[in-house]
Amino acid sequence: MNNQLAENVWMDVREIVKDNVMSPSIFEALEKAIPIDIRNHDFIVGFAGQDLLLAGYLRAASVLPLIEKYLSEAMRSDVKLIIVECTSIEEYEQSLKIQEMAKAAIGKNLGSRSEQRNIENYWEEVGEKCTRGFARCENRSFNTTKSEFMVTAFGFINDGLEHFDYDNNKTNLHQRCLSRVFDKLGNSLELQGAILAYLFFDWRKSNSKENNIEAE
Repeated sequence: MNNQLAENVWMDVREIVKDNVMSPSIFEALEKAIPIDIRNHDFIVGFAGQDLLLAGYLRAASVLPLIEKYLSEAMRSDVKLIIVECTSIEEYEQSLKIQEMAKAAIGKNLGSRSEQRNIENYWEEVGEKCTRGFARCENRSFNTTKSEFMVTAFGFINDGLEHFDYDNNKTNLHQRCLSRVFDKLGNSLELQGAILAYLFFDWRKSNSKENNIEAE
């Protein structure tokens, strides 16, 4: 664990990022983000439930590469920013246990009900994270609030796809679970699940292109 190092690095990097952006919302997001740990090449920051909406500002295509650039410079190696709904190492460890349960099912026979259940539980938690997060937002009836939280929720869903290597493990089970996530999110945002799914994959494709350009 490198919690103290994470705190020191984040304190410096967030000030550098502030010098390069002109947005009070991004400033607030940087201040509310809690440095959790540094593991391998992942720099993990968390948000409390009531601040979860702000995570979307750090995931923005114009902001995330900037943060990762300065984190990488500070750490002297390529660093990826991981955003979670946690405020402590203990909470993060618990979330990892849930992920490990789902990870154990990858590559095994999905005919096993217990293995299927691990995957279903993982996606169920993602859906709940989306709905709980939106329920904590103020001014939920505002379209601006809905659009801002949509980006935050897309980040949670995308983390799940990356976790399961969805592009190479696009099974019917994953697609069914993912559809339920979009239905849940759609109920909160008053949008059809199919429309949200289209917007998500378009957002994911755009983010992937942005990251590839930054890497070049």
